[in-house]
Amino acid sequence: MRRLACIPTSMTGTEEMFMLSPASGLSAQKLALYDKLVATVPAAERKGATIPYTACNGHMFSYLSKSGTMALRLPEGAREKFLDKYKTTLCKQYGVVQKEYVEVPDALFKKTSELKEYFALSYTYVCMLKPKTTSKNLSVTLFVTRLDEARSLSS
Repeated sequence: MRRLACIPTSMTGTEEMFMLSPASGLSAQKLALYDKLVATVPAAERKGATIPYTACNGHMFSYLSKSGTMALRLPEGAREKFLDKYKTTLCKQYGVVQKEYVEVPDALFKKTSELKEYFALSYTYVCMLKPKTTSKNLSVTLFVTRLDEARSLSS
């Protein structure tokens, strides 16, 4: 059985319905906090039905794990400062340390006004990375390359 959660998705108070997996274990309160944080960067959009996340140019920069822990991708200098200031650790998922992601302590997660500067920094950092090639883009690129090759052969 799936449940619906009605969560504010913008500062204007509009609401959308999100399908959540009962196995996700995410509370409506954590989702609401995450959505409130995402709304602080107007260009950012929350994605994911069971694991909420944000991404820019194909690069993820934040997510809520199944346990409800928020992970945030930060650039090198800011990452070390964040780890030291908030006495937290790098994220670990499925036994693998995610070197660019920090775990956001629950106390900080509840302080949107303080966390939003790091969220904005994360968004800016990831948007400056080279866009990832999606399989759809790759298919188009291969088609155009082969078309160009075919045209050169027929000339």
